[in-house]
Amino acid sequence: MKTKTKEHENDEEHTASVDRRDHHGVREAFAQADVTNHGGGFGYYLGWNANALQNLEIRHDGDFPIQFWTSGDFRGLINEKVTYGSLNGFPNIPADGFNLITPNDGFLHQASKGPFSRLHLAEGGEDLNAQEWGYRPWQRNGITFTGNGDQGYIGHKYKDKDVTDMVIQWSDNPGTWKGDRMRFLFTSGYNPSATTGMNSAEGLEGMRLFPSEHDEIFVGVGDFYAGGDDPTERLDVRTGRVRIRKLPTDPEAATLDQYMVVDNTGVVKWRHLPSVSSCSSGWSLQGNNAVTAFNGNPCPPQDANYVGMGTPLSGFTLPVNSPPSFYTTKVNVLNNNFNTGMLSKTTRSTTGENFGVMTDVTGSSYLNAGIEVNVHGYSPYTRGIRVKGTSKNLEPMAQALIVRDSQGATKGSYPKVTD
Repeated sequence: MKTKTKEHENDEEHTASVDRRDHHGVREAFAQADVTNHGGGFGYYLGWNANALQNLEIRHDGDFPIQFWTSGDFRGLINEKVTYGSLNGFPNIPADGFNLITPNDGFLHQASKGPFSRLHLAEGGEDLNAQEWGYRPWQRNGITFTGNGDQGYIGHKYKDKDVTDMVIQWSDNPGTWKGDRMRFLFTSGYNPSATTGMNSAEGLEGMRLFPSEHDEIFVGVGDFYAGGDDPTERLDVRTGRVRIRKLPTDPEAATLDQYMVVDNTGVVKWRHLPSVSSCSSGWSLQGNNAVTAFNGNPCPPQDANYVGMGTPLSGFTLPVNSPPSFYTTKVNVLNNNFNTGMLSKTTRSTTGENFGVMTDVTGSSYLNAGIEVNVHGYSPYTRGIRVKGTSKNLEPMAQALIVRDSQGATKGSYPKVTD
């Protein structure tokens, strides 16, 4: 190996190596390179030129590391064959060939005095930049990071033969609760006016892992930096919703009786399905029609039962005439809050007959009535039945109200039809 240029090839002071061959003709390399006073000069370099037909070796065959310096400062080293006596309390740590890259030699003045793994990137200075607390002996074939009083590692974690985990590890000082998070950030072009998001100095946070306790890590999805908080559950979605694409097409779990519910803060919980039959409403379906209170109804109400709205006393009303002292009713509506108890509106744009309300009463009692009306009030506008017709094309006999008995005789009045 030579360090002189062509113009110095006759300068014997600058000869840096001797090229020899042994008796088998194999080239012998003698590792020595120097220049007088280490002053260098134009055209000097350390290495082979293009005519050297052999590997360039940078080596130290003794038990010493190879160090790298620039600008008069230490920048890194490659370990010799060495075993650390102790590292974070673990004894006898092999560290052969481990590499260190750092701004200065401050790392070497701290307890460990050497890189922790195959490649170790360490912040400069002599204070808190060789943090050992998070180190484990399986952190070998990967990259170690130390700085700002903390340590992390990305790389292999060997287990059994041909069984290897890829690991991202971070750490903090001993304790049951610490604030160091693992965060995933996305950045784009910088906008000084942006305080959050991809254009801000911080960047857009997609996810963070937050060690809440010594045996729990909360996973947060979303920009928790923008929200100014941390995940508070094992899985915490900061914004947006959760989608499971396959769930709608999965087979129904018809035998299960537990389902998910959420509280007012969005925390997911579960409860049992109510232990009642599918007929708890009293209604059943015939095709697409809801029916109830008939014999043969698979739900509890049968023909002899009542339907009540607005009252628990379904089946009875207050006496409106005597005898009897009360009436049994199939449908009982008790209204105390609205101006209309029941409303029927028929709109049908076809030919034929249309009815708003139709009644058909058959009985042998002394009194049979299609409609019984009782009105209580003192207003001069109190009416039992108020009828208004709105068609201009009604025939003379097509009155707003026509009353006929069972023999076909017409009784009652014919109120005026109004527009």
